[in-house]
Amino acid sequence: MPSTLEIDVGSRWDAVTLLNRLAPCRAHVVQLGAHDDRWLVRAVTPGMHGEDIADALELIDEWSEERRLDSVYVCLSASPTLTRADVRSVAAVRPR
Repeated sequence: MPSTLEIDVGSRWDAVTLLNRLAPCRAHVVQLGAHDDRWLVRAVTPGMHGEDIADALELIDEWSEERRLDSVYVCLSASPTLTRADVRSVAAVRPR
């Protein structure tokens, strides 16, 4: 079963850049409001080439470092088959 990551992004161009990075994870973009510049990037793991949650989080982390963002809101909707080892691999991603 897949898991979904949702990343709240503050500009269209940041959303497009992150979308391109997360493309192997079948990513897509949703505009959150018609009058503000908030976007949601959704990515599904495992990706097309076996990318897991930790791989996707690493891509998000690299993107946020390049953008010099203090924090990024990421929501994980885990599959029922997510194991403790999966959770440990997610927790091993460097916190900000």
